[in-house]
Amino acid sequence: MLHSCNPFAVQDGKYCADIEVHNWKTDKDSYYTLPVEVEGNKIVKIYWSNGGWLDETHFEPEDAELDKRDNTALFEDDKERMFLVKILNKKNCD
Repeated sequence: MLHSCNPFAVQDGKYCADIEVHNWKTDKDSYYTLPVEVEGNKIVKIYWSNGGWLDETHFEPEDAELDKRDNTALFEDDKERMFLVKILNKKNCD
């Protein structure tokens, strides 16, 4: 579940994020809390807990720009999954 909180200034670096993924093919939603990397106010990489990642080879960072009002980004990857990413005010997900 995405948490609501006051926005903070997101700088370049790694952050913990709440992520909701909607799979259009199965019409299922999945929820994660995972590390993400931000550059230039855009999500550039999501780190999966299994050691893999999702990066610009699977989505356009220009589409993953953070909304400064609430530090969220909404974008689709190359597998037609919709990602809603909410940056949390902490650097690691432990």
